Amino acid sequence: MKEVSGNNNCHDKIVDSAGNDNSSSSIHSEWEHISIQQNNNIAYNGDIGRLRKEFCESFIANKQKVFEKINQEQKRKTIYEDITCHKGCANCCVLSVGASIQEGESIVYYLYQNKDLLNYFLMAYPNWRAKVKSHEHLFHKEPPCDAKTNANIACGFQYKIIDDLAEYAYSRLNITCPFLRDGVCSIYEVRPLVCAGLIATTPSERCNPQSKERARQYQITNDYFIDDTDTYKFYVKDLKKPIWSIMPIMVYNILVYGLEWVLAVTGIDNNEKM
Repeated sequence: MKEVSGNNNCHDKIVDSAGNDNSSSSIHSEWEHISIQQNNNIAYNGDIGRLRKEFCESFIANKQKVFEKINQEQKRKTIYEDITCHKGCANCCVLSVGASIQEGESIVYYLYQNKDLLNYFLMAYPNWRAKVKSHEHLFHKEPPCDAKTNANIACGFQYKIIDDLAEYAYSRLNITCPFLRDGVCSIYEVRPLVCAGLIATTPSERCNPQSKERARQYQITNDYFIDDTDTYKFYVKDLKKPIWSIMPIMVYNILVYGLEWVLAVTGIDNNEKM
């Protein structure tokens, strides 16, 4: 499994194609604002844009079916218990959430169709990212991925939680997901499968990382429902390996760096016949 995301310094130092430093004192710079708007305008233009749109629409439709399967499996596993998860409970929204490149693309598509949610995420992301960066000792950095990366776009460090203990320590920091809005997931319809797969059967307050009483939780694994076709299929290509990253970072990178970033981390050549 290949996990990729932007370099941890990517949002502090923005370098354009000419090598000029366009840094800003804010993580969310004017350059990024302009780039996001430009990528939004051209995201689904041309032949590749059409493929991106068709892929996202198909993936989202299929994901709804997967959500139903997950729900059925959760009910089967808890037949003698009551699932206590409910709308408004966001105790698990402080976990480090990973997602596939397919999920990242579909979330971006969903945001493009819901501009209010897009604007909210862009407003919430810099604060979330700054908090995560201040605790990067909980994450593990690996050598650059083997995709055809452009250092100015894909940056190049793999970035993932170190282990379960680090995950627990991270959750206790109470850094809420930048997609959490008024206690509710703003991308619930296209949320990562790892989020959809987690449920609890104990009082919701036990899911709070600060609680002294442990929650009884069940995690339905993604690969239980996603076959190889869904895992490797991307546009009309098949990826050599699944590509995963920390979800908000992946989404932000796609928004800022657009199709070029997506092609870089997947190793798809823009000049290939799609």
